[in-house]
Amino acid sequence: MMSSAELKGVDVTSSSLTFTSITTRGFNGSGNARFNQYVDGMDNQAPGLNFSVGSIVGLSSLDVDNMELLPGASSALYGSGGMNGTLLITSKDPFKYQGVSAEVKVGGMHLGSKDKDPVGGSAYYNAAIRWGQKVSDNFAFKIGVQYVNAKDWAGTNYSNYTGTGTGSKNHPIPGTRQSDPNYNGVNVYGDETSLDLNSANTPF
Repeated sequence: MMSSAELKGVDVTSSSLTFTSITTRGFNGSGNARFNQYVDGMDNQAPGLNFSVGSIVGLSSLDVDNMELLPGASSALYGSGGMNGTLLITSKDPFKYQGVSAEVKVGGMHLGSKDKDPVGGSAYYNAAIRWGQKVSDNFAFKIGVQYVNAKDWAGTNYSNYTGTGTGSKNHPIPGTRQSDPNYNGVNVYGDETSLDLNSANTPF
């Protein structure tokens, strides 16, 4: 089965394991605001972000029936957001697809690296299950659950650095979060790089 990334004229940007953005013309990015994505006729655009969030809130591969890609502008049918194209995704109808189906995928990265544990450090796990059931001619239901867990790299460099000057990140300074009130770790987010405000003071 051919993926959308292998189709002629289609560009796919993978920002993470669960966030892919596609386009059929123009420039692509992690948030493509000019590409429509509909799941069962509903716009998959994230409120406030003004672009489709890919497979973050999309369907699992077990529940996808078919996909239709409309390249180029399609604003006449699906609004002005489809300047770069429109993707129509249809899920499996529980009236037609009944029963229980399951899928398990595993993988790993850095299999020959001494710095990475392929099982605990860079393994990929993807498990999904779907249950569809027809109750009557007018009522049917389906339940889908998916679990994805993976880690490509881990930021474990907690060295302290000044944050000023050229190449300061490559030359850590002594101090930890407990000992230095101005601690600025390399892989610690939320720290502020310091600046001596005395040099910026000007007399009135």
